[in-house]
Amino acid sequence: MTQILEAVQCERPATETHGLLCGLLCTLSVEKAKLKWFKEVLSAMQTQPQLVAQRADEIKELDAFFGETVSRLNDSQFEFHLLLEEESASIENRINSLANWCSGFNLGIGLGELGSSANKLPADTAELLEDFQHIARSETPSHEDFQAGSSAEDEIDYEQTEQDFVELEEYVRVGVMIINEELQPVTKTAVSSATGNTLH
Repeated sequence: MTQILEAVQCERPATETHGLLCGLLCTLSVEKAKLKWFKEVLSAMQTQPQLVAQRADEIKELDAFFGETVSRLNDSQFEFHLLLEEESASIENRINSLANWCSGFNLGIGLGELGSSANKLPADTAELLEDFQHIARSETPSHEDFQAGSSAEDEIDYEQTEQDFVELEEYVRVGVMIINEELQPVTKTAVSSATGNTLH
């Protein structure tokens, strides 16, 4: 995904771009979310129409990615997952990727159309969005924090951080599904339109 975004000159990291998409899908119809997401992702190419034709393959892949995200977000088997750094990455990078994801999600929510209901959000949604804001602003532990010493206590701290991260990732994942269900209940029409329409 990172290479595709670089090809279309999108400066957002893949994690933030996925979060942005999910935030839009929670507040907009599939069709509107698609148009707005592509506008954000391809903003750098709007003044370069010749580049759009050259990147047709990458745009098709983005289109497929959009449809897959819609399907997973509305999957009854809870197959939705956040697009984050791989488990092989350092815990610092993984924490940072989660912060970026939440930042993108919050942006997507803000770009959506909550309208007059923005001040009347369901209690669970309002609480989750506030938590996501805290995660997006969280400070990432530095590599030195984990290398300050070689005692058993330092190793335990690292393992605890890893466990905390896994739990936090799951909290965000489930929280997004709750927000989506409260703001944008699943409909077969929405899912089919996302997987069947192609942006031209």
